[in-house]
Amino acid sequence: MKNFTLKSVFACAALASMATNAQAQRITFQREVEFSEGLRATHRTVPFWADFNNDDKMDVYYSGTSGVHGWTTGGFLVKNLGNMQFDMDTEFLKETIQVPVVDENGDPVLDDNGQPVYQEQERTVGMANGLPYTAYGMGSLPLDFNQDGLVDFIYLNRGGNDTGTLKELVLVKNLGNYKFEKVEDEALSSLNFGNNNDSFNEDQEVGCISIGDYNKDGYPDLIVEGTGDNGRFVTLLKNVEGKSFEVADVFNPLAWDVETNKVGVYKKTDPTVDEDGIEIPGSYIQEPTMKAKPMSHGSVIFADLDNDGWLDIVATGYMDGDDSDAAVGVQEGGDGIRIYHNMQNGEFQDITDALCAEGETVTDVAKRWGTEDSYLQAMDYNQDGKIDLMIIGSMTGRSLKQSCLLTNVSEDGNIAFTEEAASITPFSGLTCRQATVADLNGDDIPDFVFRGWTSYEGINDWRWAINYSNGSTNNYTIDFFESGEPDEIGGHFSETMSFGDFNGDGLMDMMASDWYTNGDTVLFSRNTTDAEITLPSAPETVNATANGNKVVVTWDGTTLPMSGNEPMYNLYIKNEATGEMRMIVPANEATGYQKAYAQFGAYVLSGGEDPTYTFENLSNGNYTVGVQTVSYSYAASPFTTVANVVVNDEEDAISSVTGKAGVVVTVSDNAIVAHAAEGAAVQVYAANGMLVANGVANKPILLEGNGIYIVNVDGYVTKVLK
Repeated sequence: MKNFTLKSVFACAALASMATNAQAQRITFQREVEFSEGLRATHRTVPFWADFNNDDKMDVYYSGTSGVHGWTTGGFLVKNLGNMQFDMDTEFLKETIQVPVVDENGDPVLDDNGQPVYQEQERTVGMANGLPYTAYGMGSLPLDFNQDGLVDFIYLNRGGNDTGTLKELVLVKNLGNYKFEKVEDEALSSLNFGNNNDSFNEDQEVGCISIGDYNKDGYPDLIVEGTGDNGRFVTLLKNVEGKSFEVADVFNPLAWDVETNKVGVYKKTDPTVDEDGIEIPGSYIQEPTMKAKPMSHGSVIFADLDNDGWLDIVATGYMDGDDSDAAVGVQEGGDGIRIYHNMQNGEFQDITDALCAEGETVTDVAKRWGTEDSYLQAMDYNQDGKIDLMIIGSMTGRSLKQSCLLTNVSEDGNIAFTEEAASITPFSGLTCRQATVADLNGDDIPDFVFRGWTSYEGINDWRWAINYSNGSTNNYTIDFFESGEPDEIGGHFSETMSFGDFNGDGLMDMMASDWYTNGDTVLFSRNTTDAEITLPSAPETVNATANGNKVVVTWDGTTLPMSGNEPMYNLYIKNEATGEMRMIVPANEATGYQKAYAQFGAYVLSGGEDPTYTFENLSNGNYTVGVQTVSYSYAASPFTTVANVVVNDEEDAISSVTGKAGVVVTVSDNAIVAHAAEGAAVQVYAANGMLVANGVANKPILLEGNGIYIVNVDGYVTKVLK
């Protein structure tokens, strides 16, 4: 494959119209035997990838059970040293305890004084680095829980399976220097996933959790769907300043006469018993519970559906029905879909009725797009700058497995979708097996790796397949792989597989666990696809405007280098005095490197127009803003930054700042220097707009007074505080 450089981005855009007919490279892998032999042998392993020590190299955490190592469970860390070298951290934390000595009958041994005899015994109590014992972990996601610049993560611990661990969402905080701790959180613990330790969330792991800052307070929140001892639920967990989570019941229901299934969203009176001892069911009342519609066996995800800069929520799954209240009639259950619009005040509004055609009810919407046992992906599938929805799985009233694309056709703030066929293999069971979406062959178009049950071309069996693009989202090639062909991909337990770039070439490699006849093993396979990854271009110009406690950011839109299509964007804002940082997706501030593989719906899209994003709820201070471009291989540009953005909600201070890639203004003693192209004209203005000095780039410009100054560098405006 030809490697387009950044200099040829415009030529690439001109070639985009030819992409449909281009043949992308087939995705191939080569097992690295020596590398694999250095890994701790386990099975039931789903590796989690993240740059834990901020060195722009992906490390790996994994766990699982191991027959090779005496059926022990642990949490193991692969420290990436670069050049395909690694350290394997398998050190356990042990403690010595005193235990009574017993004889062959199990009776305590006594000393001459008749007292029990004790002996020292060593036991394992955890990993020395603080990583938890877990099992499986499909669907686990990264986040920076406390916004300290270190990648934390949520691990979906399946539990059971001889691991001695409970099924739960495990929040792991990165302490730095490869040290970690499990965060004990009451709200997370309240998500009771049931007492059946043989499965997590009734085998619905992939897609049951999503991460995003819904209220724009700078801390990532969680939305979780599931089922357990307390029934079905869709629960929002608000991040409280990076210290804990709390359950947020902030969902306004559909209007009483619009909601066709009031179960869980409107309150119901308690049942009573009449004078004959007969139980009389309770009745629904027009008082909302403020909870999201209880659902399970589906998926839930954050996504900005109308490009207003605020994350909305989409949930699919099974809904309970109810026919016990004659006054309101039958509340029809079954497979459903719900859309919640972010009201920008900390609450959501159910707007599923916006999907109704004329004369339809939300029950009709559920019958059209309702789904369970399915995988929901929010991403810009057609790369037009808007979030689309993909449903891969079973759907109500459709006999075959589905690969259903809901194309986003929202306009003027009105959320709308139209159904199209996606050229992706139809599967079911992905939520309990595997679903990976990323560009694996370097053409800037996402590829899909699925493990599930497919009815494609009459197969009707468990399969896993790679759908790789041929230069267009309308043209995919499907590669099916059998368990008899393990050398290329990973082996029989391919559902316990994950992808990440270990060797730093930009191509996603693979780690998988297997259980051969001679025991457990973890396999590493290098991506050998004949392709090169090209970094997208950074935004040329970034504008930041302070307005009260908000900063509105706009920037020049860019394109993906290989396809010429719309990219994704990541942003941060940093308080220059305190160092406090808000970053949408964890990335290296200096290099732009993505520290983990976030859901595509977490990034900012253009909406097909001039891209913009607003940071809210900022304290007064001096800020730096950064914007970067991200592709679907997670290749990312450096951040284009704007410094000295002054937030002051008490006075109408200078508000408009413009930054350009390669333009930096520094202050030293009584002079400023505008670092830019040689000979570029520089004008310096006081806060009142009066010209106070001028000069040229890269030369000191003397300023006697202190305060805020506006600096114009050849048409690009920024602010400095002297």
